[in-house]
Amino acid sequence: FLIVVTIKPNPYPTTVSLPLAAFFMLMVRLMYLGSDPLLTCASVVLGLHEALTPLSIMAGAITLFETMEATSCMPYMMREMKALTAGHPVAELMLIFSFAYMIEGASGFG
Repeated sequence: FLIVVTIKPNPYPTTVSLPLAAFFMLMVRLMYLGSDPLLTCASVVLGLHEALTPLSIMAGAITLFETMEATSCMPYMMREMKALTAGHPVAELMLIFSFAYMIEGASGFG
């Protein structure tokens, strides 16, 4: 179902197709597979709870990035990174790679 509605000429947006696919799978589990309704609803609640963790971490990373932009910290950090590497492209890549992991750790992923 999900592949059909996202590949067709006029595709559904993912904000519509993903919840619709989840609802269809819920109905299949309840009606076709005959699962216990209480257990199925508990699984839905557990899935929603587990999805909130990465979403809150991403919100923290976005907030950190926006704060760095608003306080003009990002241009300062980029200028300092360029000064540290002295124009060596490999050193710039290594420093930017480690900077990305530093931001990732500061926002909660790490």
